[in-house]
Amino acid sequence: MKTVLIVEDDDATRILLSRLVAAQGYQEYAVASCDEGLAIMATTPVDFIIMDYFVPGTDPGKFVEKVKERNPSARVILTSRDPQVQKLSQVLRVDAWLGKPVQPDELIKQLARFGIR
Repeated sequence: MKTVLIVEDDDATRILLSRLVAAQGYQEYAVASCDEGLAIMATTPVDFIIMDYFVPGTDPGKFVEKVKERNPSARVILTSRDPQVQKLSQVLRVDAWLGKPVQPDELIKQLARFGIR
């Protein structure tokens, strides 16, 4: 079973994403900060990360760097309400960007695009 880490500080969004990912058959971990995400990754292999750009803790760029160091094949989707963040997604070496609110069908398409099944 593939593992998805959700890094989202908004409780309602984190719960929604968590339920959506679990309903698709993935093992999911949902946390509210980059630091909590790194703690999960220290003990658990993660195949895919869905993260909000504006979460507390480690700088998003450093977080993505650490993700790629630990698992170069991990895929990262960056989410944000701010469309300017889409431009940063290339600089940060993330695999995709989704605007918020995240549309469930778009997230499912991204998971399928990367073969995370």
